[in-house]
Formats: sequence, C-alpha cells, structure tokens
Amino acid sequence: MASTTASPLGCSGLSWNSSIVLLSMRGSASAHERVQLTSSLRYTWPSQNARCQAVTCADPVLGEAWERAAYKLGILVPPKPMSAAAFSRELSVTETDSVKAYSSSSAAVDTRDSSNSFTRVGSRQSKSEVFKPVVVTARQFQSDPLKSAEHEPERQVEPSSSSKQIVENDKSKRLADQVEGVKVKKTPAKRRSTVKKASADGSPVESKPKPRGRKKSAYVQLEGQDSEEVNVSSDRLVLALNSEEPFKTDQLEKRQTFSNEFVMVIDSVDKAKMVVKQLMREYKDAVHACDTEVAEIDVKKESPVGHGRMTCFSIYCGPSANFGNGKNRLWVDVLDGGDGILEVFRRYFEDPSIKKVWHNYSFDKHILSRHGIHPQGFYADTMHLARLHDSARRGAKGGYSLEVLSADEKVMDGYLGHLTEEDDITLVGKKSMKELFGKANLKKDGSPGKIKTIPPVDELQRDGELRDAWIHYSTFDTVCTWRLFVSLQHKLSNTPWNVVDLKEKGSMYDFYEKYWRPFGEVLVQMEADGMLVDCDHLATVEKVARAQQEISVSRFRKWAAKYCPDAAMMNVGSDAQIRQFLFGGTANRKNAEQVLPMERVFSVPNTDGFIEEGKKVAKQTRPIVIRGLANFNIRIPVETYTSSGWPAVGGAAIKALAGKVAIDYAALEEDSEVEDMDDIEESESLLTSAGVETEHEEDLSVYGKAYQAFGGGLEGKEACMALAALCEVASINTLLSNFIEPLQGNDIKSASDGRVHCSLNINTETGRLSARRPSLQNQPALEKDRYKIRQAFVAAPGKSLVVADYGQLELRLLAHLADCKSMKAAFKAGGDFHSRTAMNMYPHVREAVEKERVLLEWESHGKPPAPLLKDIFGSERRKAKMLNFSIAYGKTAMGLAKDWKVKVDEAKATVDLWYSDRPEVLAWQKERKQEAHTSLRVHTLLGRARHLPDINSSNALLRSHMERAAINTPVQVAFGC
Repeated sequence: MASTTASPLGCSGLSWNSSIVLLSMRGSASAHERVQLTSSLRYTWPSQNARCQAVTCADPVLGEAWERAAYKLGILVPPKPMSAAAFSRELSVTETDSVKAYSSSSAAVDTRDSSNSFTRVGSRQSKSEVFKPVVVTARQFQSDPLKSAEHEPERQVEPSSSSKQIVENDKSKRLADQVEGVKVKKTPAKRRSTVKKASADGSPVESKPKPRGRKKSAYVQLEGQDSEEVNVSSDRLVLALNSEEPFKTDQLEKRQTFSNEFVMVIDSVDKAKMVVKQLMREYKDAVHACDTEVAEIDVKKESPVGHGRMTCFSIYCGPSANFGNGKNRLWVDVLDGGDGILEVFRRYFEDPSIKKVWHNYSFDKHILSRHGIHPQGFYADTMHLARLHDSARRGAKGGYSLEVLSADEKVMDGYLGHLTEEDDITLVGKKSMKELFGKANLKKDGSPGKIKTIPPVDELQRDGELRDAWIHYSTFDTVCTWRLFVSLQHKLSNTPWNVVDLKEKGSMYDFYEKYWRPFGEVLVQMEADGMLVDCDHLATVEKVARAQQEISVSRFRKWAAKYCPDAAMMNVGSDAQIRQFLFGGTANRKNAEQVLPMERVFSVPNTDGFIEEGKKVAKQTRPIVIRGLANFNIRIPVETYTSSGWPAVGGAAIKALAGKVAIDYAALEEDSEVEDMDDIEESESLLTSAGVETEHEEDLSVYGKAYQAFGGGLEGKEACMALAALCEVASINTLLSNFIEPLQGNDIKSASDGRVHCSLNINTETGRLSARRPSLQNQPALEKDRYKIRQAFVAAPGKSLVVADYGQLELRLLAHLADCKSMKAAFKAGGDFHSRTAMNMYPHVREAVEKERVLLEWESHGKPPAPLLKDIFGSERRKAKMLNFSIAYGKTAMGLAKDWKVKVDEAKATVDLWYSDRPEVLAWQKERKQEAHTSLRVHTLLGRARHLPDINSSNALLRSHMERAAINTPVQVAFGC
C-alpha cells in the first residue's frame, strides 16, 4: 500500500516508494516552506511495495514565483490539475537532463525492483523527467569539477509510452546512466589537489584540497545492506540514472555548457547608463558585491599597485534584483566595451553611500585606481569577516580563498537560513580558473600531462567557445561573495562581543565595524602610498655584498681543496655537496644500514671549458668527485640531524662548528672604490678571530667544535675560519635575496612613482599585522644591518621620516593583563627593565648594584661614575632579556635550555626564580590555558577570539604549541586588535 501523508505546505497525496520520491505541487510557497520540503526528502524510504502517486494541492493559483522555485527544487509542476491516471499519461512525453558524473569504478546495480519511478523538473524547457531507481554498492564516486550548479547540459532521452511501460522497462533493463556526485562514507574519495586563485591575504599560492560542492545528506539503498547515509556533493537533489558502462570525463567536458540566463552583459555606453541609474536609485540601499578580472599581472610576484589591466567587472545586488527580463547579475565588458563604459561607472564606484562588499578589497581597489577610479563606500571584506569568524582555517579547512569558503557548508549555513523567495535554495562553491580553464601541457608522446596552464585572461574573454564559461565564472564570483557576506554577517551578528573593561558591548560584527573595517581601509591606503626607496644606495651595497660573498666562497673552496682537489669547483650552496665533504662515511641516525659514501660524483657547471676524455666538445656541466674528510681520519662531530636522519648542514649547524669567528672586511671598507674590490688580493688578514686577544695569549674558546676535530693548532683555526666563511656566504645570500634585490625589483614598485608597494594584511592567524612582497616589517636589525639597508628608505624631498618604537610593549601588556605588582613598579620606575630583571634573578648582580659597583642605568649626559650593569654582567642581562620575552611568549624551560645550551634543570630553576617574584603572571597563564582547553579559544584585550582547535590533541607537541599560543595571543595581539 502506498503511504500517503500531508506535506508541510498543505498538499495531499504525497507518497513514498522504495528509492525515489515522486512529488507534484501547485500554489505558492515561501522560502521557509521550501526548506521544509527539501528536508522532507531526507527520509529513509519504506518498503519496496510502496507505489508512487501524484501530489496535488487545493490551491488552483499557480504563481510565477512558485513556478520558478519549483523549477530550482526539481519539483514536478503539472500545467493544470489532473487525476492520477491523467498524470501517468502525461509522463509518456518527457525529457531527461543529462547528469554529469562519473565513477572511479563501475557501480553494482540491482534490477529486481520494478516499482521505482521518479519524476521531477530539470529545466524550464522540460517540465518532467523520469529517472530509474538505483542500488549503489559502497563504492567511491567523484563529481565532475566542471559541474555547474545552476545550469546543467541537457540530453534527450527516448520517451516512454506510459508510466506502466516505464515500470516494465525497469524489469528488463540494467541501470544505464550515471549517478550525480554520490560517494559512500565508508570509502571516501581520494583527496585531489588544485591550485587556487591567488588569495588576497597574500599568502603564497599553494596547492589546497579541492573544494567539493555543498554537501547534503541523502539516503541510497546499498546492495545487500540497510539504508545508509551518504554524502552528496551537489547543489541539487540526488539524481540516480542507469549506466551500463563507466562514463568518460572527456565526453562530458565536450558537452559542458554554461547558461547565463540571469546575466546582463553590459558592452555599450547606453546599457551602462541604464544599469548605473538602476544601481544608484532602485538598489541604492542594497548590499552590492563587486569583483574585477585582471590581465597582465602575476599575482604571485607583482603588486596590484601599478600593475595589471582590468578586462571586466561584475556586480551582484542579490537575487531580488531585476535589471530586465529577470536578470540580476551584471557583467561589464571593459576589454571591448571601451573606456566610455568605465567612465559611466565612475560615479557608481565613487559614491560613498552605496554599500559595496569585496573578497580581497585591496586588490580590486588598486586595480580600479590604476584606471583612474577611486572606490568609496567600502562596506566589508569577506576575507576579513571569515578570519574573524574562524581564525584557524588551515590544513583540511583549506584557508580563506573564495573557492574554499563558498563551498564550506559550515561557513555558508548562515546564508541558507535567510533565503528569499527569489533566491536559489541550493549552493555550490566557486571553481578556480585552473579547474575551469586550465589546459594540460602535452607530453612528448602527445598525451596530456599533469601540469595545467591557464590562457591569458583577455584570450578567455574573447574566445568564442569559452566566453560563456568566462562570463559565468566572473559573475559567479560576485554571487559567492554576496552569499558569503550574508552568511558571515549573520554569524558574527549572533556572536557576542563581551569585554569587561569596555563600556560598549555588542556582537563581533560590531567589533568588525568599529575596528577592522576602518583599519582595513587604512592599510589599503598605506599600500597605495607605498615607501620611497633609494635604489642608487641599494645598487651600491649590492656590489659590496657580492664582492664579499665571492671572497667568502673563494676562502672556503681554497681550504677545502687542500683535502679534496675537486672541492675547488664545488657548489657551496649545495647541501648535498657540503654534507658529503664534511660527513662522508657517517651513518644515518634513523637507519644505521644507510651510510654516506666516502666519495661521490657530482655535476657542476663547466665554467672553464673542460672537455672530457674521448669527447671533442665541452659540455655545459662536468663531473667532480667530492671525497669526505673521513678519508683523512678527520671526523667532524654532528651537531644536529635532519628529519630524514642525515647530518644537518644548515646555518646553525655550521655556526656551531665554526664558533665565534668571522671574516674581517675592514680592509675592503677602507677602499672607497667598489669597482676595485675584485682586484683586492685575498690574505690571511681578512680572516680573524672574534675573541679577546692579549699580548700573551689568545682566547681559544671562541673557536667551534671543528677546532678539536682538526687537532687544534693552526689547522684547527683554519678549519673554523673556513667554516665561518661558509656561514658568511649563506648570510650574505639571505640579505641579497630577501632585501637588497627585491627592493630594487619592478614587480613591487609602481612605474609612475618609483615607490615600493608591499601587501599589508590583518588576515593572519594571530591577528597581527603582516607585510609581504616584500616584508618591510622584517628588515635587518640595526646591529645586524651590515650593508645599511635601512638607510635605503628615505622621505620625499621636503619631508622627513619619523622612526618610533615601543619599549618592551609586550611586557607592559603582560603586566597589565596579569596585574603584576612587581612588573608595574619596575615600569613606573623607568630605566632598563631587563637589567632590573637580571638584578632580581642573580644575587651576585644584586650585590654589585647595592654596593654601587655597577649602575642599573645612566640617563644623564657625560661619563657614568660607575660601569653599567649591562656592560659588566652582559651574559646575565642577555639571559634575563631572553627569559622576559620567552615567558611572555609561553616558552617552556625545555625551550630555554636549548637556547641557553644548559641542562633543563638549570633552566627550570631560573624560570621558577622569575615566577617567584611575579606569581600573578603564573596564575594568569594558567587561567588562559584552562580557558583554551575548555572553550577551544582565547581572547585578545579587545575581545577578538583566536581559535585553538588542537588544544586538546593527543599529540603532546601540538598540544604544547597550542598552549603557548593561548598564553602568547592575548599579549602579542592585544595591540593588533
């Protein structure tokens, strides 16, 4: 017997069968009712004897809004009331949409059930479709990456004569079509990766887990099992079709089409004037999502300030907008429409009263400014909203790109709860350009390779075959941005913002409006203003740096060649060659059976035209043999190991071997002519000890572990100095590659003003301000700025630079947060806080201060009457300084022991001594840890939350890292909102 129930919309005749539901409804329905109807489809179907019946509604009025909603929901809408028999006859003339899907393995099917039929609307052209039942085994399926949620390609299916005939056909036919986006939870699909569109947070573009479509739950009968819940990666209801053979992806891609029925293309000035008038009058109070598409820019390297050319832009004001014929999306062709169109839209973009939202506002603003338009009315950046909602979207969550956020149901559920009658009940995430337009590079045999390249944007826009897909991609950016804003605004508006010390309270969206939104605008303006750089100064210091680097390379090679002649040609930047020379014959720490060979052949550039024996022409490379020092009975002690178990040859490891010796370039600095540096002869005087020398003896403690490995004496000193030269090579290379070269590059400078324009972001996990391309925050410290790189930042003529810095800001914040009496008293007293800490930590230092043998500080002019504490007890003060900041950053005694190179017990005793004078700090830190373990988050001084999802992890290292973050975040981020 058929099971008939009343629907949530008051319709009768609803019945269920064993696999698929047959629904028919007339009348109007609200968004809430449509959600109820969709959720009603997620039941487990009853017995296999159930029969389908049509669903009718008493309301004879068929509204246009409901017909459109029914179309999107996939509900059959008969043209007029009819009986069940008449309805069956209506099924004889049907069309079926092609469902684009494929499986990694052929699906097992069951044709025993002949009572399963399903009718739904698939498109405006076809008012009904007939789908055959399917029984799916626990196999893995993948949805097609080019799947369009709103527009599916159609395929004609041979119509059946009647619904009875359909049932009979089900008995004799095996399932012949594909299943859309079904994958069984028991065997999840293998993760695939894709390259995302450059995110505005500026973070380097990395391969991320591919975003699936919005996941829904449905029930599919598993063969030989009870009904089980499966995930459906789709923006529509589950469609099950029969399939005799696995579907081929390339065939699907050839048939893929993109419908832009909701898009109005603006390609003339007259159209532009018409829609601008509507935007600024009829939809002035709406929220407008905007996005630009840009050509001639490498977003990974180049700043959008002064680079790139806009080809088109899109605007979306929500599903209720109508710019004519039901079109609610605007796509403006700047590439072929001419500058006149852009000029028409100027007053729209520059109107501060129109609320505009963006995803990565800074990029679009800089691009529009390049075209002479200065946008106003900034309302929100959805990237910042997403970070405010969840500050820990990393790893499996995939970050903050629009592709990932718009496909995340947990992020978008705030939008689902605010659907309008004109809106689409279904969601699908934005696809990246590489997914949609990437073309595989061909291998030598003509087969497609794994690497995909994207044609230039202007080619995509003008390509007749790709133009529709490009328009769909461009406009869907704004749709996703608008939906994302609605969802995140709802979520943040319902998240309380409670700060005890603040009189104003509200929601986290209030926090965004009060702090982050204006701060975001300030940062964008700072990016646009840029920083003036003296490139002549940088070019001069670059020559000096390269000359000194060559001397260091030559020094190391000359020493190494005494033991291995071919080392004179080795690549000092190759870890493999350095490891072979220093540690040849050393066993792997993790697998003793693996041992570095005593000698090994490497290929190096053939710079001297060497011709191998039996050859007539010199090759570009030549072989060299690197013999390890173990061949000479010299065993270099291993300081640290790599994760794979081999001896580490990084800067810290080589520095430990070299000790405190360095190259003395004083003789070079005395020569004012940089061009003559290459002619300076190398001499032993260029390599000196950094230790304390007297008339009688030299302090040998400045030499590293290599000194004893080479038997001490002159040979040991030479080894340490050569290894120090190797450290210099890496150090100079860091300054060149991170500072000197990038600051001179045209990719971060604007050709119009010659200023450096970096990217400034608050889109970081900690919430602190970050800078990249280049990192102007990370310039060399004053004491390490050997090439005076800081002097390259200058003011424009007639102006001055003001340099300011906070003194121990984090420690002052810690004193306030923990209400630590001793720390507050020390800051009120003024002076050197680290010297005061050293005095309180070490009794002998306190005794020296009390007896006035040393002074804590000296702020008067002239020579102090006694030495300063930092000069006499420099080691104690350095430890005190390190301890102060380590405590503020949550470092443990084990970490300090490694920094100080002492035993853990000694470091713990020092930490306990520090806390004994500041018990309030210890109590406050315990409270923060407990808060994090309980709520999985901590809060800054202004009430912003940092999420710590792994604080209760079973991994001790990860858990310890999260606990340090819980302590560090309120202190380090308090002044960064």
